Amino acid sequence: MSSLAGVIRNRVWRAGRWVRNGEEDLRSGIGALARTVGLERSAAPKPLFEPVRFTFREAGPALDGVRARIVTPPGEPSMHTFFDVQPLSPSGRYLAVTGLPFEHRGPYPGDRAEIRVIDLREGTVETVYRTGGWALQLGANIQWHPSDDRFLFCNELRGGRGVGVRIDRKERMARTYDAPFYAISPCGGWMLGPALDLINRTQYGYGVPEALTGRRSLRPGASREEGIWRTDLESGAVELLASIHDLVQASPDRDLLMTGINLLFHTKINRDGTRIFQVVRSLDLVDRPGTVRSRIMTLDPAGRNIRELLGHRSWDRGGHHPGWMPDGRTILMNLVPEGERTLRFMRLRDVAGAGEAGMETLGAWRGSGHPSIDPTGRYLVTDAYLNEGFGEPDGKVPLRLIDLAMGEEHHLMQLDCGPANLRARRIDPHPVWSRDGRSVIVNSRVDGCRQVMIVDLGAFMDARAG
Repeated sequence: MSSLAGVIRNRVWRAGRWVRNGEEDLRSGIGALARTVGLERSAAPKPLFEPVRFTFREAGPALDGVRARIVTPPGEPSMHTFFDVQPLSPSGRYLAVTGLPFEHRGPYPGDRAEIRVIDLREGTVETVYRTGGWALQLGANIQWHPSDDRFLFCNELRGGRGVGVRIDRKERMARTYDAPFYAISPCGGWMLGPALDLINRTQYGYGVPEALTGRRSLRPGASREEGIWRTDLESGAVELLASIHDLVQASPDRDLLMTGINLLFHTKINRDGTRIFQVVRSLDLVDRPGTVRSRIMTLDPAGRNIRELLGHRSWDRGGHHPGWMPDGRTILMNLVPEGERTLRFMRLRDVAGAGEAGMETLGAWRGSGHPSIDPTGRYLVTDAYLNEGFGEPDGKVPLRLIDLAMGEEHHLMQLDCGPANLRARRIDPHPVWSRDGRSVIVNSRVDGCRQVMIVDLGAFMDARAG
């Protein structure tokens, strides 16, 4: 009887997932068809490398000592990348955003977004590249060279696969690489990425557009041909740093994992470039068919010393959005602690064999959204999903700031994330600290359009400095 129940659950889950994904696919496909016959129109593309002046706008209301400015052009959908990806250039003068051609559907091959640079000093916006490699959660995954305002990196779509591009703002040219881009090393010498089309097998919004037919998938087991790709940014040489098989074999649950389909999601490099974490997702494991299970594996930049930091049984309790902390040795994420039912902010130590003993709960605050800690270690900032108990019926969520030293939580302002049930089209604020740790950059909806804000906390922090 239990076996029959498992089969039924599996089929129900698969049918539900097919319906959910099918709705997004249908929306994108119909939009592409309408575009082809001229029924769907997007704004005319901006000329490349021509700065256009516009006026920053005040946003609010906000907490005393907090000032929020909208720093993207009105009526033009824009977004920064992710809660742990720095959108400000090394000098702090420029802000990189993805300019979207539309918001009502996800992208289909042939839809192109714009890589835009906001000059925060001059108040101008400049389009520096157009790309077909984008999605509605990470945009085109724009990232700056770690030490040079001259270079930007983003995703592109080539032959149905996602690849990396380096944009040279000085020479006004772009170089396309032969492998996917997800993260750049702190030295700026190499980049890493998993296959960006395969990311869509577990979750839309983070990879690249795909046609309705001919999509790739992996077989049960662990692929030796796919994994984390490493690209030398000078020579362009590409190597498979660690295969999915390498990652799976390093898990204590390797035998169980081989019964399902294993795929890669987030690839993240710590601040000093000494460790990498990779989120591995497994579908249809024999003990719980019809379920997506997640784990965190860590490794060094040579692809060695692979170990499991967080297993799927711990993640099964509830959790999301891991990110390296400033020390480069611990990971912060939302996770339900052992024996509890409530999501908390937890730190995981990247130490061999630490397991549950290497986890520490940060206070009694409820976890939510996309958490990160400022460079001083005093403040934690996060947002919330509409279903996490913080959202309002009108689609607004708080920008949460937690003073870890004083044990206080402050809601800095309310951010419009749009209506519920948008799935991959949802508007996540993705709060990310500025380079000086005194501002937070967020996405929000303003007058029905995605925009990017800079929330200045300087006066608020100064008032509490004592």
